[in-house]
Formats: sequence, structure tokens, C-alpha cells
Amino acid sequence: MSISGKSFYFKYDPSDYRVKNKDGGFATQNYCLEVEHLKAIYDDSFQLEDQYFSDVVDEVVHRLHYNSDGNETATSYHHDHLRSDTAMVGSLGGTQSTMQ
Repeated sequence: MSISGKSFYFKYDPSDYRVKNKDGGFATQNYCLEVEHLKAIYDDSFQLEDQYFSDVVDEVVHRLHYNSDGNETATSYHHDHLRSDTAMVGSLGGTQSTMQ
């Protein structure tokens, strides 16, 4: 796929879940799935970029993002009964954005 002269590459597993993408040859992301649930994203050197956890009780998805220095930033995603994202909450509990 090419947009504005930039090529994108996507790779899918046999169940048709995306497991890799490459952005114009610069950034590569490898996705680690557990069944259909995203658990982690690794760069091309297989350094952990993002890790996802799910709270079974109310199904809030928690994300830990690791920058190049290894520092982590926590974010939580809340969703409604249709599993649509409704809010993104930062590590200190403040709402960063809402979706409608």
C-alpha cells in the first residue's frame, strides 16, 4: 500500500489478524496476540514498545508504553457495552480524551 509516496507493509497470520506493519521502511511494529487480543508490540529489534493488560471484571484495557530510555507511561482505555472505546485515562487518573 502506498500513501503520499510512502509505502506501508502489513503481514497477517492465518486467522487474518495483523501481526506486523512497516511504515515506509522506517518503523516496524511486531504484534504479539493471545487469540484475538493484543498483548504487546515490539519494534524491529524486538524491544518492547507497548504492553496491554485486560481487567476481566470490567474489561478495562491497560497499556504500558516504553520509550527508548525504558521509561514507562501507563494509560487505561474504558469502553461501553458494545466494546467501543469511550475514554482514555492517564496514569494519575485524569481523563486524557473521550470518544463518542
